[in-house]
Amino acid sequence: MKLRTEQIEIIDQTLVLNGMVYDDVKLELIDHIATDIENQLENKETNFEVALKIAFENWSDQLHLGNSFWINSRKAIPRMLLDRWILETKKKFFLGGIIAIVLSILITFIEKILNSSTILSSLGTILRIVFSLELVTILVFRLIIWKSERKSFSGFLFQTQTRFAVLFILFLFCFKGMPFLISSPDLKINLISNFMGMFYMVVSLFFIQIALKHFQFIQKHKVS
Repeated sequence: MKLRTEQIEIIDQTLVLNGMVYDDVKLELIDHIATDIENQLENKETNFEVALKIAFENWSDQLHLGNSFWINSRKAIPRMLLDRWILETKKKFFLGGIIAIVLSILITFIEKILNSSTILSSLGTILRIVFSLELVTILVFRLIIWKSERKSFSGFLFQTQTRFAVLFILFLFCFKGMPFLISSPDLKINLISNFMGMFYMVVSLFFIQIALKHFQFIQKHKVS
């Protein structure tokens, strides 16, 4: 049997009481829990209240509140979101590290082999433009998400993960902007400095991708 609108609202309110305040994940969970309750009502002689309690007991481990340094927030969130984000972060940092290594080797190769101040200056200008665009994009996205009435887990992650990102970018620009393109006779110094810059640039793109997920959710569920 299909649940009534007021019963769906009870599921919604119960999820909020359990710390699930993010609309994107909440909609997904409401669908799963509602299906579980409907199956119970069809297969057993029980009422909605009992079925609701059983359904939430089945999800109790996933809804248990926890925290991690991967989140960069003191706010506890449901375990299912925490585990999902930790796994995704590790994958992105690993991929970002690989991409940064390849790019840093390529840039160091250009610096050492070509040894042209003109090319080095042009490359530095391009990278500064990329960094500037990332900074502006992150700042604009942070403002838009902060003003957004709907909450999403992607939006929450973007806001928490980019607090230090913005400070780091500003720090770099205060020191003439680039941790890479250091012209040093020591190959290791060049590689390390180039890697730092490339890694941060790639990770910033991952953060922007998270913000885009928030905007996609808002657009998909836009209230008319």
